[in-house]
Amino acid sequence: MSAIVGVGLEWNTLRKRQALALATTAYEHCAFGLQGLKHGLTKFSTGSSQLAVEILVTTLVFCFIEVIRGDENGSAFYHLNAARHILSSIANGMYTTAAADAKILAFIAEFYAYILSSSSVGIRNVVPQEILDSIEKNVRPFIETDKLREGAFFPSETRRVFGLAGKSPTFFKNIVANPLYQAVCDKMLTAEYKSWLRQKLETLISRPQLKNTIVFSISPDARRQELHSDDMIHHNPLTAITADQYKTGRDTDIGWFVAGKKATKANCATRFVPGSDGLMMLSSCFHEGGSSTTTDEEGLVYSCFMTKGYLRQEENQYLAPPLEKIRQYYNADLQKLIGYQVSNPCLGWLDLGDPRKALYGKDWAAKVGGLH
Repeated sequence: MSAIVGVGLEWNTLRKRQALALATTAYEHCAFGLQGLKHGLTKFSTGSSQLAVEILVTTLVFCFIEVIRGDENGSAFYHLNAARHILSSIANGMYTTAAADAKILAFIAEFYAYILSSSSVGIRNVVPQEILDSIEKNVRPFIETDKLREGAFFPSETRRVFGLAGKSPTFFKNIVANPLYQAVCDKMLTAEYKSWLRQKLETLISRPQLKNTIVFSISPDARRQELHSDDMIHHNPLTAITADQYKTGRDTDIGWFVAGKKATKANCATRFVPGSDGLMMLSSCFHEGGSSTTTDEEGLVYSCFMTKGYLRQEENQYLAPPLEKIRQYYNADLQKLIGYQVSNPCLGWLDLGDPRKALYGKDWAAKVGGLH
């Protein structure tokens, strides 16, 4: 009997080892496919159509590996629906219309949302240099007037600028409203809830909103920041999971960091993914601002977070930027992004109506009425 039990245990151990080896091999192939697909998609989205074949092949490999691995939760297959239309279009060379561009953006958003479930997204050349220069010109006076102060969380060598919606429309329109970042936020932060309303089961949708905007200017000799996660303000307790157990809705926020100047380990780059011009990450990821060991380099980082539409914003967007700036600089869609919108069904109204009424006063009746 003991011999039979021993053989059984050895067989189970062998099966587990084989399963582990298969999982490791699949992970390595999957990681390789992800790298190729990410490279191809990023280049393709900027107009490099020569990479169509590379995108097609790596996507097929990636999907094939996922099918072999299997997934009890189904989360690994979120991107496959988006891939279905994009692959046929790539194969037939149909990328000539705005509709095709929208398909590309939707697929890239699906793909990056999938990567975020187990890592972060680093993107090179996400904002043109001339735009970064324009933003720095907008914010430099505010950086220079911010006093260096000793603090427990930020090093005393850090100067900050807040309320960017009212101080730099260029920052808001090119960093906060970056189409790829917003597409990923829509994918991962939009909340759906079913409830009975007017004797009918309605699907209620709450869109993401701006959480905060901060520019960081870090001087030489700054100490490193303490390790932290940015979802702590929303009291979001999470247990450890594997990537394939991740479910959309688990995270409350998504951060977006864009390097205003070259970010390196020596000049305070965030200790997460060195070498990227833009870093997108879930708020539950632990990270820290690095220390500065330079003598003459400034670390300059433009950052923002988006959060779920029914949560309180970290930076009060109704008080930080003046109303006249919001009215002057931004269209209705961007005003809603800042927070001037009702989260469905009826969270955040003003006089039981659209909160943008506060921006237009007596002129509101001539514009748009209603709760949404």
